[in-house]
Amino acid sequence: MNYSNQIVKALENVPSHISVIVLSDINKRVSDWLASGGDPDAPYIVQQVRYAEAIGQKYGTKKD
Repeated sequence: MNYSNQIVKALENVPSHISVIVLSDINKRVSDWLASGGDPDAPYIVQQVRYAEAIGQKYGTKKD
């Protein structure tokens, strides 16, 4: 499964100065995971989605 859409969606209402940092961090983590032979459907990837969702809940702004 491709989790990138879930990560982007979780961060869509987060201010850009935060979301860029978070996306870069997640990208590095996932890239390193996959480069080391990690499974793209592993719980580690799901954990990155949950991290993005947590940031979205904490820093996201609601659109009217």
